[in-house]
Amino acid sequence: MFSRLASRTRLAAVAAAVALFASAGSAHADTINFTGSTLNTAPANDGVSFSGTMTLSTPTTVGGTTSATLTISLTNTTSTTYPGSDAVKYGYITGFGFNVPNNVTATASKTGNFNFLSAAANATSLQGGAFDYAFSTSASQLHTVATNEISNGLAAGQSATFVVKLTGSGLLGLTAEKLIQELSASPGYKLSVRFRSTNTSIYQGNQSPDGDKVQFTSYSVVTPPPPSAVPAPPGLVLASIGFGSLFFGRLRFRRAK
Repeated sequence: MFSRLASRTRLAAVAAAVALFASAGSAHADTINFTGSTLNTAPANDGVSFSGTMTLSTPTTVGGTTSATLTISLTNTTSTTYPGSDAVKYGYITGFGFNVPNNVTATASKTGNFNFLSAAANATSLQGGAFDYAFSTSASQLHTVATNEISNGLAAGQSATFVVKLTGSGLLGLTAEKLIQELSASPGYKLSVRFRSTNTSIYQGNQSPDGDKVQFTSYSVVTPPPPSAVPAPPGLVLASIGFGSLFFGRLRFRRAK
């Protein structure tokens, strides 16, 4: 009887340890929604706007390298209700810039017509402020894309999703909410979207929809981060399994004597 009880107890302990291991390694992501807009009175009271989501997976460490996946979805939500609707007809999202904490590196592939840019050679600059990274319809810069590259962007109502891999020591404890608050180099911009117009005879300079940069104006947390962003090390969990098996094995042997 004692033998059977010890055997069942040992199996329960092992099962609990396995469940702990599975929970520690399970995927989790926190998500925020964000929006941004601008409204100018000249020349046609047009305004541009965007909405999006940002999702950050829980960082995992494999072979000493800590990594996470950042997914950004972006939609051109420019309204058709303004007089003339020229912003809708001519306004495109041609790129956006974002930032990451120190000691974090981002890598990504080209997404549709959007190229992934780093801060090298000021490729991610908008009005003198360089973002850490950006996506742009230009392969060389975020600020002023070529005329034939404007219509490669997102027109009103169109969306795109961008996937970025983050690696580095600054990922533990990072959340999507913290990430969107990261500032660029002086003068310090947060995530910003670049709008360009295909009708430069109407829209010149910083008139909408040629807003040089449109920072997000609000955000809300959809899925909060887990209580702990650092899962239990798999080695520790496996060691616990082994210890439990050994302990209850000895208990069974003693009671069977």
